[in-house]
Amino acid sequence: MNYNNNFDQDRQPESGYTYVQGLGFVPFGPAYKERTSLITCANAIGLAVLLYLFLRVAIPDYVVRVLMLFVPEIRYFNSHLMAPEWITQIIDGTCFLLSNFIAYGLYMLFIRIPVKVALPLKRPQASVTVASVLIALAVSVLGSILTSAIGRVFGFVGLIPIMPDISVSLTPTGLIAALVNICILPAFVEEFVFRGVLLQSLRRFGDGFALAISSIIFSMLHLNFIQAPVALLTGFVIGYFVIRTGSVLTGVIIHFINNFLALIQQIIMPLLSQHLADIVNLLVVLVYLILGLVAMVLLARSSDNLFELKTIPSSFSVRKRAKMFFSCPAMVIAIVLIASLSLHSIQRLPR
Repeated sequence: MNYNNNFDQDRQPESGYTYVQGLGFVPFGPAYKERTSLITCANAIGLAVLLYLFLRVAIPDYVVRVLMLFVPEIRYFNSHLMAPEWITQIIDGTCFLLSNFIAYGLYMLFIRIPVKVALPLKRPQASVTVASVLIALAVSVLGSILTSAIGRVFGFVGLIPIMPDISVSLTPTGLIAALVNICILPAFVEEFVFRGVLLQSLRRFGDGFALAISSIIFSMLHLNFIQAPVALLTGFVIGYFVIRTGSVLTGVIIHFINNFLALIQQIIMPLLSQHLADIVNLLVVLVYLILGLVAMVLLARSSDNLFELKTIPSSFSVRKRAKMFFSCPAMVIAIVLIASLSLHSIQRLPR
């Protein structure tokens, strides 16, 4: 028995009967058990997502009130938080960490997935990890190109997609805060959640299914239409290499390096002239694409069945499983809420 894909079998009804016309009471079949398990998991994930979104709004005020007991510089003025930059960064990071820990920690408890299954932490193979980083960087560039194309399409219909404003202070405390909140925390927290808890808990329905669903949820929770393509593609690549190496640490490494290089670019680009910045950006794109292509070729030559994922016997097609997953009540509510929140990332051009 593959323990990773069957950790919740004790939750499934091993005995139980349903009435079938002409046959009387017969035991529940495998299709019923699979459907029940999938719907339960989907609703649990939907509720976890909703709880996460609620906590992101509810927790900051409590964190601020606790910090006000120790840091007298923190105060409210006309409902606006007045605090040093390093304090606001601590508040943001703390709220991000607590929201994820509470929401998805409760999900883990509900589905009873063991920590060692949800967070496989074996040491990944160095050569595969290096290749995965280069491939992920190349895919992020392709995602950025796709994002630019989507932005132009929005412009044609009179809409302006807005990227989140991430300002980085060049002071020592500002740089440390940016390193923690942009690189370190997302690398560990988001990988533990999306490529750890969510991806691993869904693998009992098939690796391909788990990879697609976890990547879609990862992209949706960016709450930004223009960021979604990059998040979807990079999430898919990171998830694949986490599965392939059997370690969520692979995802942490990829995520950290990707965000760290993006942070370096964000710091350096404003210091350059527009012409020089365009040249540097073009060179970065070319280098990422070339290194990613080389890494993929070398990895393909050294590995058998590079892009094959484990399949499992199922009573339903992947399309049917996806339809059941996203049509569950909690997931429908979560999708509607995410879509409404994401609308804030688009503005209409003035006429």
